[in-house]
Amino acid sequence: MLIVDSDVLLVERQLRAGQLECPLCSSVLTPWGHARPREIRGDLGARLFLRPCRTRCSGCKVTHVLLAEGLWPRRADAAVVIGTGLEIAALGMGHRQIAAHLGLAEGTVRGWLRAFAGRAEAVRR
Repeated sequence: MLIVDSDVLLVERQLRAGQLECPLCSSVLTPWGHARPREIRGDLGARLFLRPCRTRCSGCKVTHVLLAEGLWPRRADAAVVIGTGLEIAALGMGHRQIAAHLGLAEGTVRGWLRAFAGRAEAVRR
């Protein structure tokens, strides 16, 4: 997955103009249909339905999904929701309390905290 600007029209123009590069080999990305439809949980219980663009590298032929900057790869929650949960955890609250506060499953929040803890040093740098 490749994180891009949240302005869908801008990204589409950049893609059509050959301005997006493959993160693996720096060749030009070309349109290649769409990824599967997704439902993203937003702030205050909002639901966002989207179908991200899929691209193909003209050099290495690998396909990439273009994901807006407000979303995290392989997560069903928007970055703002996950960020809020991480901020609350930094204040000392446990995953059960955070889940109750955000109205989410305990396992979901526990997964965020574990994933972040495993990458905390890299994020700190």
